[in-house]
Amino acid sequence: MIRFLFLFLFVFILIPFTSNAISLNELRNNPIKYKLVYSDSLGDQYVNNDSINVIRYAPPYYIIKSTAYLVSYQYNVISELDNTYFYDYSNNVSVLLNKTHSEAEFGNQVTKYAGVKYQTNILTIYNYNGELYEGPVTTNKGPKIPKILSPAYESAMYSFYKSYNMYFNLPSKMQKF
Repeated sequence: MIRFLFLFLFVFILIPFTSNAISLNELRNNPIKYKLVYSDSLGDQYVNNDSINVIRYAPPYYIIKSTAYLVSYQYNVISELDNTYFYDYSNNVSVLLNKTHSEAEFGNQVTKYAGVKYQTNILTIYNYNGELYEGPVTTNKGPKIPKILSPAYESAMYSFYKSYNMYFNLPSKMQKF
């Protein structure tokens, strides 16, 4: 009886660790919950629609948190990224287009900063079956500027669109939301 009780408690304690696991099949087979926002030959990035949460609404400044899943076909893992996105609408692409005087200046400004920064707060890595590989690891790095059309940039654009039903920056041909 004591063994059974011990086993029951052990399994009960492990439930929170396995409930957040994500598998490749779950990402692919639940398009309503997990939106594919980026794809290339090396990987895909999904955003969990249920995780999108507006933290700050103070135009022109916005902060949104969401969970993204980066599928790496190169390393055969899924990285769960608890991200915070920082938006400055006074520096988005439309505003920069009006502020700059030439195409070269516009291109230079947009590649440096298009009004979006992101920060990964917690990183957890799973294999394709959803088994924990590493983490969760808390990251203490400050906000970074994502490259235009990168997985982090596309996740930020999607999170903003889902929160406000409008585009932060003009949508690219890759954006299907």
